[in-house]
Amino acid sequence: MDAFAIPVEACEVRVNAGHDANEYMINYSDAMEKVNREEGIRGWYHSHPGYGCWLSGIDVDNQKLHQNRMFEPYLAIVVDPKRTMSAGKVEIGCFRTYTDNHAQKVKAESEKQDSGKFGTRMDKIEEMGNHWHRYY
Repeated sequence: MDAFAIPVEACEVRVNAGHDANEYMINYSDAMEKVNREEGIRGWYHSHPGYGCWLSGIDVDNQKLHQNRMFEPYLAIVVDPKRTMSAGKVEIGCFRTYTDNHAQKVKAESEKQDSGKFGTRMDKIEEMGNHWHRYY
C-alpha cells in the first residue's frame, strides 16, 4: 500500500543500508502498529540500471536477514529502469532467499547435473548473478 525511502549511502555500485536504515524501518513499523496499519513491512525494492534483475551477494545477505529475522513474508524486488525503457516493458524481478543448507543442495545438484560442462551453471550466473544458488 505504501513505499518509503530509507536513509542509505549509495554510489553507482554499492549501497550501505546500515544501522540508521534498520532503525528507520523498525520505527516505521512501530508507527504503523500505533495507527492500526496491519499490513506491516513486506519487502524492499531497488534498481539495477542497465544490469538486469538479480540479487548481488549484499542483496542476498540483506534479504536473508530481513526475511528470516524481522518481517515475514518479506520480498526483494529489483527493477531495471534502463532495460525497461529500451524494451518498452517493465523489467522486474521478485526474490526470496533459500536457507544455507538448501542453497548448498541447489549448488551441488547443479554441479552434478553439469558433469563438468559448466553450461547450466554459466547460464544461471549470466541470468541471476554469482549468488544464483542462494535465492529464487
